[in-house]
Amino acid sequence: MKPTDRTDKTYMILRYVEEFWTERGYSPSLREIQKACDISSLSVVKWNLGTLEKRGDISRVPEIARSITLRRNGGRIPIK
Repeated sequence: MKPTDRTDKTYMILRYVEEFWTERGYSPSLREIQKACDISSLSVVKWNLGTLEKRGDISRVPEIARSITLRRNGGRIPIK
């Protein structure tokens, strides 16, 4: 997989974070992402978020809860 590729799981996480931000004005917790995206463990959530961060889709502040920020297109993630 190239760094520019998104998996279905990472795309699902991006869409969920975007919708959560739109509805509530802050980012979801890792557990909320895990539950909403039907992910098996928090470590899988963290791994996928790390992948998205490396791609430049999101930014996070280490050790700060709910610190996910969308970075592309003014916070809106393109479909493809």
